[in-house]
Amino acid sequence: MRTLLVAAAVLAAATAQGQTLNGPESAEVHARTGRVFVSNKNAGQILVRATDGTLSVFTDDPTSPYGIELLGGVLYVLDSGFVRGYDIDTAARVLNQSITGASFLNGITSNGVNKLYVTDFSAK
Repeated sequence: MRTLLVAAAVLAAATAQGQTLNGPESAEVHARTGRVFVSNKNAGQILVRATDGTLSVFTDDPTSPYGIELLGGVLYVLDSGFVRGYDIDTAARVLNQSITGASFLNGITSNGVNKLYVTDFSAK
């Protein structure tokens, strides 16, 4: 019985810890909700940190997420040669744009209204 209780306690502690950062690359704060989105590149995930500090998986759709940018209710993610967009309330993919000639998309920003700007680390 004691072994069962110890095993349950270990399992509960591991579960309570939840998600962990594994190669965080970029972060964006959502002003309305206070949530922080983090590209967790080595795990192929976007994590979200709630205001209480807990981490959870927002999406595990991208394979190698680097730069991220919030604009107009969409989280834009650079993933290899693609710009992918995810609705911030549902995590549904709303954009899957291949960038011709892209080698290593890394930096992304916006004008805050309606334009994204993307940089390619390798192809310049």
